[in-house]
Amino acid sequence: MTYEKYDYGARKSSIKYRCLLTKLSDFVPRITWTPHFMFTLWRALCKTNNSGGVDMKKIIVTADDFGMCRYVNNAIIDLVDFGTLTSTNVLTNMYALDDIEKLKNRSNVSVGIHWNITSGKPVSNPEEIPTLVDGDGRFHSLVKFKKLVRLRKISKADIEKELRAQYLRFYESYGKTASYWNTHENSSHVKVVFDICCKLGVEYHIPATRVFDRVYLDFDQVSGMLRKMREYLVRTILHNRYKGIRKNFKMPDGRLVAFSNKIKLDIERNRKAILSSKCSTIEMVIHPATQLDEKLFGNIGEDRIMEYKLYITKEMYDLLHNEEIQTSNFEQL
Repeated sequence: MTYEKYDYGARKSSIKYRCLLTKLSDFVPRITWTPHFMFTLWRALCKTNNSGGVDMKKIIVTADDFGMCRYVNNAIIDLVDFGTLTSTNVLTNMYALDDIEKLKNRSNVSVGIHWNITSGKPVSNPEEIPTLVDGDGRFHSLVKFKKLVRLRKISKADIEKELRAQYLRFYESYGKTASYWNTHENSSHVKVVFDICCKLGVEYHIPATRVFDRVYLDFDQVSGMLRKMREYLVRTILHNRYKGIRKNFKMPDGRLVAFSNKIKLDIERNRKAILSSKCSTIEMVIHPATQLDEKLFGNIGEDRIMEYKLYITKEMYDLLHNEEIQTSNFEQL
């Protein structure tokens, strides 16, 4: 008996491509690989950069996750008062929400809602949103949530009910309309979540949202055609998606993105990326904390502390306040 030789390298490559297409299915149901599309993709991969430039850059520095815990809240308040943070968004289903009182008298910071259906417990009664929670009444992880969406086991009605409950709690706690909306762990990249967020954003008169047009800190460090291809496809899909809602929501022109946290903390890299970008208003997103909470922070705990330590330095303050760069917020869009 003879056996056909099996090409393990080809199988590994095939698995990688199937994984790529599975991830992309979160954004778009089908991609048509026409010659024109492939040519456009190849041309973009060959010239991806931040070319361009305008005179004065406006920077919105946003800290996600206010309300997650005291360590996060304390870091955010410190940076707002120091002058290197101009925006934060609130997790209304976490235990430290009551610190939102500290934001009410700080008029120099935009306060948005950070809709969350992938971490912690819901605001709604878990029995009323059964497809969003596990047996313990906690949200499914982002990975599990995406899988259930693909299997059509997540109820749109459950998503909308929970997001409404979270916004009601935000309004009751803060007493004002949110300055903008976005989602925890970027769950709005999933189309069904995105659509519901947009619907509620319009209904609740939330004037702005985050944009995902990318200003790269380190695209030159991205290796491999497969990874570059995925980055281009995701970037293009998100650009087209958010372009379609600009009539309803104000947005920055771009968002600073780094593939390495070490480079994200490099002040000189930040300066060069900002000044070389064609975007005039750019959002920088951080996740600071004063101390470590391993249960809540997972594998990015040390990164949170490093971000806090960087953004409370004179060097970072000087980067954000000079003749070429100035801070801004969502109200100023």
